[in-house]
Parts: sequence; structure tokens; C-alpha cells
Amino acid sequence: MKKLLFICLMCVACSTSNKKEGNHKLLDSLDMDVKKDSVATIVDKEFNDELRIYNGHFEWQPEGGAEGGGSLTLTYNENREFTFSLSTSLNECGANLEGTLFADRTQHAFYKSDNCYLHFNFLMGDTVEIIEEKCTKHPAECGFAGDYVRVKG
Repeated sequence: MKKLLFICLMCVACSTSNKKEGNHKLLDSLDMDVKKDSVATIVDKEFNDELRIYNGHFEWQPEGGAEGGGSLTLTYNENREFTFSLSTSLNECGANLEGTLFADRTQHAFYKSDNCYLHFNFLMGDTVEIIEEKCTKHPAECGFAGDYVRVKG
């Protein structure tokens, strides 16, 4: 009988110990989730701060004495999203485009629609390079590609 009582007490003790370990594992897991969320929040804040510097107005001037120019206005909406307004004119050709850009974590943003795909490359806060992959939103002889430099003042 003493042996049976001893065995029962051991089972209860082991069961209680496993529950405590399980609770510690659960708390450790929850603690890790909180730490991950905190790190993600810090990274997102830093990323938002880096992208926010591109708010503003930028201009493009054609090379080689061609007449015309371009204008780009960016508004950062947080969460890696920009609203933009873009216009260009080259000789007798002109085009306008407005939309939303989505940035990745490498200082690049992209605009995509059925008729247009543009890559915006952010360069040191003062320049936005636009690379036109495909765009039929304008006549073939003009486009949006170029280096748009921040307007001072």
C-alpha cells in the first residue's frame, strides 16, 4: 500500500512539474512574439523615416539642348506607400500620370497598372531616378524616364 501511495504521489508531482514547464514554454513563446513585434516596429519606423525624406517636388531637365522638362511630386503616406504626380514634356510631346507607388525595403518603389510599369530608384534623398519598363500612357517619342532632382527652396 505504501508503494502504491508513493507511486501516486510521484505521478502527481511529475504532472505538476510538466504543467509548470509548459507554462514557462508558453510564456517564453509569447515573450519572443512580443520581442519580434517590437523589433519589427523599430525597423518599420526607421524605414518610414528613410522614405519620408522623399516627400517633395523634383524636376527633370532633358539632355542635349532638347526643350522641355519633367516634374515629379511625391507624398509619403507611411507603410511604404507614396502618392505621386508626374508630368513630362519633350519638344512637342507631353504626358501626365498620377498614382500610388509601393516601396520595397531597398529604396526602390514601383508603379504598375495595365498600361504602365515604372521603377522609382531613390538616390540619397535629393534624386529620384525613374526607369520606364513599359508605358503606353504617352506617345512613343516622349516618356517619364530620367533623373528627377529635388527643387531647393
